[in-house]
Amino acid sequence: MVLVILFGVAVLTGWGWYSYAFPYGWSHCCSIGLSLDLHMYAEDHNGHFPSGMATPEASLGLLYDGTNDYMFDLLRGKTVPIKVTRAALKNGRLGPESCGWHYVEGLTESDDPQIAIVWDKIGLGHNGERLKNGAHEVIFVDGSRKFIPATGWSGFLERQKRLLANRDPQEIKGIPGLVATIRLSTGQVLNHYDGNYELASIEIYGGGSGHGTVSGNNLSLCWYRYTPDGQITLTLTLPSEHLRSKPVSFEVKNGRASPSSIVFEMEKY
Repeated sequence: MVLVILFGVAVLTGWGWYSYAFPYGWSHCCSIGLSLDLHMYAEDHNGHFPSGMATPEASLGLLYDGTNDYMFDLLRGKTVPIKVTRAALKNGRLGPESCGWHYVEGLTESDDPQIAIVWDKIGLGHNGERLKNGAHEVIFVDGSRKFIPATGWSGFLERQKRLLANRDPQEIKGIPGLVATIRLSTGQVLNHYDGNYELASIEIYGGGSGHGTVSGNNLSLCWYRYTPDGQITLTLTLPSEHLRSKPVSFEVKNGRASPSSIVFEMEKY
């Protein structure tokens, strides 16, 4: 009998702790995944994040295409039961009561990376846990994330208001900071390249210099914000075609290149 009582006390104690620690239950509505889906959407919509619906939540719901059912769990946030979000998305009416994220509508990939695009409406940890400092998890336009404590929350909101008020026309319209084309040795001009590539950069900026190389395939020749500020020199190599470009240089300030359009003139090597 004593063992039964002790077991019951342990269960109640554990449940009490769990209920306090996870007031809406454990969740993993991953902000990293949400950020990736937002950027994939923007890539397919000329740099514009979801917008144009009756509410910001409904616009965020455009990430659901009718087949990607993992969105039910992702878009519910940390507080809304998944069945509520599922029903809303199936009916095409995601709204404030069916989405636990606060979404800032109308942003583009050209916007200042310090602008926040999503945060959880109720301050909780990444897995829905109660935080001692009452922080909100925030996702920024550039895909980075940060927890803002309750003590700094009002200051964060005021700064966001200023940043949104100071958006320039290029940011609002989603105009890229740099666009490139490739001119092959045959004279053919490309604005996208599907094969393997290597893009080498040399950067000269106020505090020094640096260099690096990125490689892959399916090279997009559109950069909505280019970093870092300074003088940049790029050299493009297409290994499978034995082509390498002449170096191309430009200046970058506040994410914008000058000139804003460049051409990679390819030569055989």
